[in-house]
Formats: sequence, structure tokens, C-alpha cells
Amino acid sequence: MKFAIQVDLNVSCEDFWKYRAHSKLLSYQIKRGGLDRIETIEQGTLDSGIHYRRMHIFPKMEFLELSKTIKRHVEQNFTGLHDYQWWEEDGSLVQYFETRPLGFLANHVLTEGKMELTKLSENTCRYILIGNVNVRFLGLGPIVEAAVVHNMKKFYRGGFRDSINEFFQNTTLSDKLSETTAINNSPTM
Repeated sequence: MKFAIQVDLNVSCEDFWKYRAHSKLLSYQIKRGGLDRIETIEQGTLDSGIHYRRMHIFPKMEFLELSKTIKRHVEQNFTGLHDYQWWEEDGSLVQYFETRPLGFLANHVLTEGKMELTKLSENTCRYILIGNVNVRFLGLGPIVEAAVVHNMKKFYRGGFRDSINEFFQNTTLSDKLSETTAINNSPTM
């Protein structure tokens, strides 16, 4: 199932691009965006100049009161996501992604596409997410794909947008610059 999600952010394209993986911004997204944690698994730059990052993303499971052992099992097998991102630092402001669930569904569910930023004004940009969700599991593809796209729209138009806008509204540029460590240097949040 194809998707196209557009969200207007109250930040310049350049600032969002620069800070999109900054530890302070990601910490704020975890706090405000409905995530339990983000773990950077691998990062680097290929010989071709393409930058990449592999992350595990864990949504909050507030509806489940589980022991730590059971929670970890559920995350690793059902709710956690492996997110692979790659981009060039060529000014295009385009980042590609491939996201799969952790665990046994990894070979049955794939979300892939690209994120790009479009300048609306000096202090606003449009975050555009375009891609496909493919589910091949027990004939449930169309139902699960529709649910995934619905949840993505809800996340990006809600917690993601709000946390980004609040972060850039409440954090001065000097505060952002005071910490130069990006999520890439901080393996777990």
C-alpha cells in the first residue's frame, strides 16, 4: 500500500536536517512522541560517500503491564522496529529508509520509501514521507497495511510534529549547539 504523509514543521529545512538525529531532539521525541526508546545499532559512511544509520525503535506499550523479561520479549518479537536510513550530504535534503519489525515478522512486513524536506519559508518546512508498506502474512496484507499507514499518519501528524515544533520553539540555537553529541555517538536513549 502506497502512502504519502506531509507535515508542516516550524523550523527551517537546514536546522531540521542538521538536528534530525541530534541526541537532544531524539530525547525530546521519546518523551513527547510516544516512544519508549531508540537504540543506534550501527552508523557510518560508505566509500561512495553515502551516510547510513541502523536503529531499533521501540514504541511505548503503556497498555501492557509486563515484567521486564516479558516486555523485552514482546519488543524483540512483535513491537520493535529495525530502521535503516541512508542519505547523501549533497544539499538535496532527502533521506531514504527501510523499516521492518524485529523478530519473526521481519520477513513478512516491509515499509520503505524516502523523507524529503521542502522549504515553505525561512522558518518553516514541509516534511514529506513517501513510500510503500508491504505485508505478506496469512492473507492479512491489505488489513495490516491499512493499519500501519493509519498509525504512521497518526504518529507523524501528532506526536512527531508536535515534539519537533515544541523542541525548536523551546530550545534556543545556543542550547542546541551546546551539545554536539549526536545520537550516533550515544548508542541508547
